[in-house]
Amino acid sequence: MQAYIDSLVRHFEAQPPQLSYEYKWPRGKNSIPFDETFKRRCENARRFVNEPACRAHLALKMIKWGGITRGLDKVPSMAHETPQELIARGLTRVATWSKIITLHDPKRYLIYDARVAFSLNHILRNAGLTDSVFPMVSSRNTHIMQALAVFRDHGTPLKFREEADGPSFYETYLNVAHKTAHQLGLSAWKIEMALFARGAELAKSVSAE
Repeated sequence: MQAYIDSLVRHFEAQPPQLSYEYKWPRGKNSIPFDETFKRRCENARRFVNEPACRAHLALKMIKWGGITRGLDKVPSMAHETPQELIARGLTRVATWSKIITLHDPKRYLIYDARVAFSLNHILRNAGLTDSVFPMVSSRNTHIMQALAVFRDHGTPLKFREEADGPSFYETYLNVAHKTAHQLGLSAWKIEMALFARGAELAKSVSAE
């Protein structure tokens, strides 16, 4: 895991997060500044923790904000699961449950979706770490799909292996993000947002190779 941290630290030291102009979500003219996005996440998290009756509503709000349109019927039950139960779901619907888990504690838990996963893997691949990377999440982003095809065509597909008795990929992601953030003097949620923000652009660079 230390090699992952070292690779991310080198990446962000060379290209420090500039979230004020890098982070754009939702897409288009209605994008919300990164700091306001996190402020809203924290406000929703306080309600989520203190008002259990509102959990399903807040979880659905979070998922729709994230652009997920499938499997919404599963969200109300996920909203009442503990963080440990959500993590135990593994890769299945991780882009959904990792948004919900942030409502339990937005400073501790981080979103893991296709853009985050691609950025992580691109950075690690450039550092020569290709055998035990993070699992990719299905993506509708054209640039990410094209970049993954380039990896396959070049004979360097992303290969994910998870030890049966080791930490889950999500727990490893949390550890790596938090320790990277600590070394850089940043908050872990800023690492998450930077990885998300760079996903499509990093994919474009691969497609152009």
